[in-house]
Amino acid sequence: MPWTQKSMAETLPRLLKSYEFLDLALAEHGSRMAAHEARRLRAELARAFAKIVAHPSEDARVTVAQVRFIIANLDHASVDPGVIRELQRAC
Repeated sequence: MPWTQKSMAETLPRLLKSYEFLDLALAEHGSRMAAHEARRLRAELARAFAKIVAHPSEDARVTVAQVRFIIANLDHASVDPGVIRELQRAC
């Protein structure tokens, strides 16, 4: 199925929910997780962040949601070099 503006607009909310879920899981349970599991979730969180930042759209509402997300989560971005590079590329 080719990407349409509608499917792109529907993808971002799923990405945002995934990010929120992973972030909450790490915040609430990260200290009790095995080190390798916590690393895996942090890597997934970074990938979700990068996908949100790089998500293509021509819809201004989607872009505004991306910008709000980036601003709200800049503290997370500052600890992951891969995310920082993705933000620099997006800017």
